[in-house]
Amino acid sequence: AAAESLAREARRGGRKRPRLLAVTALTSLGDLDLASIGLLGPAEELVVRLAALARRAGCDGVVCSPREASLVRARCGAEFFIVTPGIRPAFAPGAGAGEDQKRTSTPAEALSAGADLIVIGRPVTGARDPAAAVERILDEIAGSAVRMP
Repeated sequence: AAAESLAREARRGGRKRPRLLAVTALTSLGDLDLASIGLLGPAEELVVRLAALARRAGCDGVVCSPREASLVRARCGAEFFIVTPGIRPAFAPGAGAGEDQKRTSTPAEALSAGADLIVIGRPVTGARDPAAAVERILDEIAGSAVRMP
């Protein structure tokens, strides 16, 4: 219903319909966190189930951890749009003190897993020189075997 309403309103406003994305499981939640709110089983299985449900409901894609991107791609197909937050460049500090993200990967890993769009927050916004951090990230991706979408 949401997809149809979105398309109808976009047409009525003379605009192209925006992509409709569903959020699966936050990257800050691990298996134990999910179990504590009644979602039993591995995060990977939950995310794939939710992505398949979103696809059946008419969504164009999902937001999911980069660790599940390849599984979602395999289940939902090449045209399904995948956005992955929780991206931590190789130069950024790993999961340690103050790191609240549990299901993360590098930009190159996320792109090679099938992400269409990667979301990088604190490694850029928290850098002394955000522009230099972005350049390092682009260099990191360029130095990998991954092609940017």
